[in-house]
Amino acid sequence: MAAFFMLRCGVLFKDEALIEDALHQYFWHIRYLQDKATGLWYHGYNNVRKDHMSGFFWARANAWAAYTMAQVRRRLPEPYLHPPFMDIDCSLRDQLAGLKNLQTGNGLWRTVLDDAESYEELSASAGFTAAMLISGNPLHTRYAQAGVEGVMENISPDGRLLNVSGGTAVMRDLEGYRNISREWTQGWGQGLALAMLCAVLDSLEGAGE
Repeated sequence: MAAFFMLRCGVLFKDEALIEDALHQYFWHIRYLQDKATGLWYHGYNNVRKDHMSGFFWARANAWAAYTMAQVRRRLPEPYLHPPFMDIDCSLRDQLAGLKNLQTGNGLWRTVLDDAESYEELSASAGFTAAMLISGNPLHTRYAQAGVEGVMENISPDGRLLNVSGGTAVMRDLEGYRNISREWTQGWGQGLALAMLCAVLDSLEGAGE
């Protein structure tokens, strides 16, 4: 999340050092958190023990990664001139490929992505859908459409995104993730829902609709 803010500021103020710092923030997050076998990101990394702590693929962490990485190509002029961009682009490609296989029949994703007993979590689902729409890969079209429909089903009449998990530490076990409350309106849920809706509008405008 900080890398995206840094990147936007760097581009706005034409600050090459800040742009490079932002891109390297992505680079090191990818290096320490992404599982190359699945394309998914672990929730955390312990630099003392050199491990991924509880070792789970928490959905919202993956959503922040996917959404902000998808924005890099869009926000950064001539991104291919920056070597770290190649890692970001490939990381996003592999992550979205892995995520397609984990989408539920409702067009959503679970709070622990590869755990069939975890609940469907809406902030992450909105973030993944936005990332797919922004990336513009035609192979993602049906997954993005299913995601839009699934998220829209969970927006209340007064505009609240429902079924958003509360703040989540790197939990000790699966039960810790499965039991995070979804009872309250959360700012990150509202923000990711708005990001998804903006991506929908942008894609419709791009298609001339």
